[in-house]
Amino acid sequence: MSNCAVTVLMPVYNAESYLSMAIESVLSQSFHDFELIIVDDGSTDKSFAISKKYSERHSRIRIFRKDNSGISDTLNVGLSNARGGFIARFDADDIMYPNRLETQFKFLGSNPTLGFCGCFLELIDADGAAVGWSKPSPVTRAEFEKLISERRPITFNHSSIMCRTTAMAEVGGYDRSMEPTEDTDLFNKILALGYDALIIPEYLLKYRLHSTSIGAHKLKTQIENRNFIAYNFYARRFRTPTVSREEYTQIMASRPLLQKVLYSTEKMYLVNRHMSLYDYANRRYVRMTIHFVFSVLLRPNRALRRVLVLAARGLGYSLGARNAGA
Repeated sequence: MSNCAVTVLMPVYNAESYLSMAIESVLSQSFHDFELIIVDDGSTDKSFAISKKYSERHSRIRIFRKDNSGISDTLNVGLSNARGGFIARFDADDIMYPNRLETQFKFLGSNPTLGFCGCFLELIDADGAAVGWSKPSPVTRAEFEKLISERRPITFNHSSIMCRTTAMAEVGGYDRSMEPTEDTDLFNKILALGYDALIIPEYLLKYRLHSTSIGAHKLKTQIENRNFIAYNFYARRFRTPTVSREEYTQIMASRPLLQKVLYSTEKMYLVNRHMSLYDYANRRYVRMTIHFVFSVLLRPNRALRRVLVLAARGLGYSLGARNAGA
């Protein structure tokens, strides 16, 4: 297969339960000028056999297999072999809407100042049942500029993005040292080149929430890394010195006590809010209640506002994040 418009990049590690559904959703796209690169990160289940079966039947699917070394190395293998002008990231446990590739390809084609774009998400549980929705921002350039002016961390759901291949190559791909926020690090480096990024206000992805998706410790690390990434992004944006991880840690440690308390409270609120969502999706209602109660105690107004949104929708769990991290 020669060069194509879009490379769908799917990392795989022990995803046998969902992999066929994910691949089928790619093959069912209304847009046909794409290749699917599957990079197996040393799976010990039947994932590689499933991928191989599909590649033998579909010439647009290419498989690479490597020893287990983590998500960044896996994605960089895919990037180095991509033939598409755009990269559509996609996880092996999610499901694309049939018009995802077509919609994102046209959107980026008509908006040359965008480095990448995301979309709204339908949240599903381990069995594929809908449990909620995520309508992240920024949807408009005004919302994007507001995030910048307020110096907020900018995150996007990794499995939902389509990005210019040249932009990903220019920043050197994924940085292993920034895991588990290698995606946020990449996005912010691309934005630092002068690109913008937006969310397409359409549901184009079913994003699966299941028991192996995330844990509290990983969430804490993500939040801490995200804030470090944001610090250096805005330093570059406003032409002030960037800092190393060690320097950032020292800066955080030297803040007044009240700022430290507020930061810790916000971090624990976010952890409990997200954990309650994953517990809800996995029907762990006692744990969900505990995490929700903690989120209310930590941030009463914000937590209760989400309850009102949920009641207004009448169904499911709404994750109306201010930016795009799911």
